[in-house]
Amino acid sequence: MGSLIVGPGCIGRVLAFHLQRAGVRVGFFLKPAHRAACEQGFALLQCARRTRSVGTLRVEQLFTAAEDVQPAAWHTIYLCVPSPALRSAPLRALLQRCPDATVVLLQPGLDDRAAVRELVEADRLVAGMLSLLAWEAPLAAEQLPCPGTVFWFPPLSPSPFCGPRARAVVASLRAAGFPAQLAKHVSPAGPAAVLMVLVAALEVRAWSLARLSEGPAWHGALREALAVVARHDPQGNTPPAWLLGPRILGGLLRVAPWLLPFDLEAYLRVHFGKLRAQTQQALDEHIEHGQRGGLSTIHLQRLRAQLEPCPQPQEEPQHEPSPL
Repeated sequence: MGSLIVGPGCIGRVLAFHLQRAGVRVGFFLKPAHRAACEQGFALLQCARRTRSVGTLRVEQLFTAAEDVQPAAWHTIYLCVPSPALRSAPLRALLQRCPDATVVLLQPGLDDRAAVRELVEADRLVAGMLSLLAWEAPLAAEQLPCPGTVFWFPPLSPSPFCGPRARAVVASLRAAGFPAQLAKHVSPAGPAAVLMVLVAALEVRAWSLARLSEGPAWHGALREALAVVARHDPQGNTPPAWLLGPRILGGLLRVAPWLLPFDLEAYLRVHFGKLRAQTQQALDEHIEHGQRGGLSTIHLQRLRAQLEPCPQPQEEPQHEPSPL
């Protein structure tokens, strides 16, 4: 059996690299425009005390149409695309074609699970929350042995997974050297809400952490977003209230660049600048859920109004779900 990864973005490449290194047969389901890059392969580098090259990823089995996929050949399907792509016709066709495969959902949106559940039975669905960070390198002023895909596993933060088939997924990832653990319940909505608001506020302030306090009233938007999450999923992993105050959270954001082994501002600008459609969709979902539930969303609406509309590219870039 093999693992089919939907989306050859940075997260998909890191998953493919680790699974392949452990002997798992790996394939990519991708858009035709990304096939040539995948055929050339990707250099992988791990960020720790120093960034070092760990190898090259080459995936031979590349599929651009669902009808080319042999269902019996793929035991697990990892969804490594942004939330809007979960509603795309090619992905829906793929999930319909593979009625027995375990499907790993990594997207944090409020409505993402419901969108996938339209095509995947609950006993086949595994929910995950990635603590992995990955990006195209080099970032600004980043000194590396070579260009490539850099990834970083935060210490003592294995990615949790839950669901009837989660044990097999976690075992496979651990065997591949990918930090993972079983969890009774995984709900990335709370951490994703925090990240969503911060990313939107940073975009408004030209991706400057130092200028974040000058931006819109993002603390109000954060409180509103977390209230929506609490109504939507009472069992969700919501950060403690004391951590989210302007002084503590703002202080953590100011010292984070000094503690992390990479340029945080450059990473946020490059990675989430490409994921603007996902951020805007997430804000829209929180506003819609809040209004339906009779909750205040005035700060969320103000923040959303300050974001520039996303351009409509002819070919959607190969991005992946937000890390948490």
